[in-house]
Amino acid sequence: MNKRKLATVLIAFLAVSVWAQTKPAQPKRSEAVLIAKVRIQPAIDEGFFIGYVKVDKRKPPMTKAYLELFSPGSIMGSRHEEIGPLNAFGYPRFAIPKDRIIVLRSIRVNILDSGSLFFRLPFNVSFSVPEDSPFVYLGTFVLRYADEYFTPVSFERIDEFDEALAELRAALGPQVKLNRAVFTEYQP
Repeated sequence: MNKRKLATVLIAFLAVSVWAQTKPAQPKRSEAVLIAKVRIQPAIDEGFFIGYVKVDKRKPPMTKAYLELFSPGSIMGSRHEEIGPLNAFGYPRFAIPKDRIIVLRSIRVNILDSGSLFFRLPFNVSFSVPEDSPFVYLGTFVLRYADEYFTPVSFERIDEFDEALAELRAALGPQVKLNRAVFTEYQP
């Protein structure tokens, strides 16, 4: 295979993998699709941080958010599931536990998707996945910060349920049912 064909295949693969992370899809029977969005205000000055991370020249670096989740009965520990770019709904999947309870430990924001430049927003809340639908809306999380150390000024969970439902139905059809997550403090 010549270099031009290989480059075309690689670009197509990267485009499909980025698309798959930010678009909803039907889950397997044992999976829940968790819908969330993260906003950081003011916007992170990625240009400032670009000199502090190793950048892949083939794809532009982008700040991404991740959910740190675990199942209380599992021996596997926490998993980080990618929400995706800031200011857009993400659709991470997570295996539905037998008791249908999932714990949201934190949201992690990786600046320029770097594992060394990040900050974490702790939660330690649990929610259940309803029997009638595997689609669960967690919310839109908005962090306002004051300085270069990301000192929080305010943090809130806002409801953009209607927008999330519209985007989900546009991708999967009008029959899709979306449930709001009801958070309770997790007590191990």
